[in-house]
Amino acid sequence: LFKVPSMKWAFIGTAFFACVATALMYWAPAFMMRAMHIKEDTAGLIVGGLAIMGILGTFVGGVITDMWYKKNPKARMLVGVIGAPIATIGAVIGIWLVFSGQYVIGLILLGVYAFGVQMYLPGVITAIQEVVHPGAKGLAQSMEVLIPLILAAPAPALVGALSDALGGGASGLAYGLMLVGLVALGAIPCLLRGAKYFEQDMDKVKHLTLEADK
Repeated sequence: LFKVPSMKWAFIGTAFFACVATALMYWAPAFMMRAMHIKEDTAGLIVGGLAIMGILGTFVGGVITDMWYKKNPKARMLVGVIGAPIATIGAVIGIWLVFSGQYVIGLILLGVYAFGVQMYLPGVITAIQEVVHPGAKGLAQSMEVLIPLILAAPAPALVGALSDALGGGASGLAYGLMLVGLVALGAIPCLLRGAKYFEQDMDKVKHLTLEADK
């Protein structure tokens, strides 16, 4: 699987999104409780709202991917290039505004982050299925889940370490989350690199079929 360039870069690009999503999902309730002085249940409801925005981002990302694919097959990989800056801007500015006391605008921007951070998903999943050998589609899909999650696993601990190093409390956590929010931008060169190889990788396997054992 790692010999397929577009797939390899898709795995790595997805990991950047996963790092940000994992870190913010883990620390968002604690940050909101500290910055907004709210209780656990209220923080949980807000994070639930962000999750709904993520679902919406996945749906819209899929629609955009299909529409764009009609003009450019590389769209499968390129939608994430659009989602990365949306996620970064929403996360960094949203966290800063919430910390600064501008809760409504800040939470709206965090919703924008949640929307953008999931836009890549339908396109990348489809792209991986289109460049892999028919006999390895299940394995490829499992690797698309497993590899980014493994690479993203240290992200919450990194935010905690940054928070402690930057003074702790709401301010330290805000700075730590904003710094990790920038990580989503790392997906851009990866997905652009993957898009470069996508069509040639797809051509290599489009003639292959999987025959059932008799």
